[in-house]
Amino acid sequence: MPVCRCFYDALLKVAPKSLPGSVVDASFKVHHTERLQALRLKAGSASAPSADVALAPQHGSSSLTTATTTTTKRYQYVIASFLGGGKAREMACAPENFHLRLVPRAAVAYCVGASVVGDDGAPASNSNASTAGPTVGKAFVVLPLPLITGLPCHVNAHFELTSNRRNLWNGLHGELAGDGAVRCAWNDALMVDVVAPTYAWLILQLKKRLGWSEQFVGSWPCRQLLTDPCWQLMLDNLYNRLGAMPILRTVIPPPKKQRGSAPSDAGEGGGA
Repeated sequence: MPVCRCFYDALLKVAPKSLPGSVVDASFKVHHTERLQALRLKAGSASAPSADVALAPQHGSSSLTTATTTTTKRYQYVIASFLGGGKAREMACAPENFHLRLVPRAAVAYCVGASVVGDDGAPASNSNASTAGPTVGKAFVVLPLPLITGLPCHVNAHFELTSNRRNLWNGLHGELAGDGAVRCAWNDALMVDVVAPTYAWLILQLKKRLGWSEQFVGSWPCRQLLTDPCWQLMLDNLYNRLGAMPILRTVIPPPKKQRGSAPSDAGEGGGA
């Protein structure tokens, strides 16, 4: 099927500083279901069964019942998305790569809150809104991948994957010639030109929303936790970008008085 070039033609015409992006606040409700099993004693049986009876009821003296409980939690995320440029845009718009349908777009999501809610969506009476704990960062290509990135946020981008969708194409799982080399180079360009600036933009917006807080500091990635060299490449570019942004606090000491300065003439008497 021929690839429509309208998108790529329009993308090439956009100036780098005019590429579209957005930062939104999103809320999601997730239903957590737990199955609880309890041992119920029949009439006439002992009031406290032994451990052996609890594991394997005998002689019809007890029965195993199952109860299901559902807890609904609401998660609040700040999501940044961006259509990048640089080498990623050049590769996506190259006619020889049209058959790969490359799109230089990424979204990065950081969880800023979680709370238990009732059926009507209001916070539960026995639960206070709480700050979300550390996020186990995952990678997405529209759908979730079985990849733990080591980042404190989720990343959704148009990565090139291995045939089983279990790994990013990085040259270790396939050929490094033809389309294989293009896919490998594409993932690197996507990390540097799209994911890194999107992540940097997210951190800048989190600074405005959260201030200099522990939760804000938790959005910064740690190199020791990263699981793939591709993410380390993104991290290097990310910190280079953050170094040029008004994010980190600096304390400028007041200027020190210079020693040996000439005294003022005021108050000095003159004349012979």
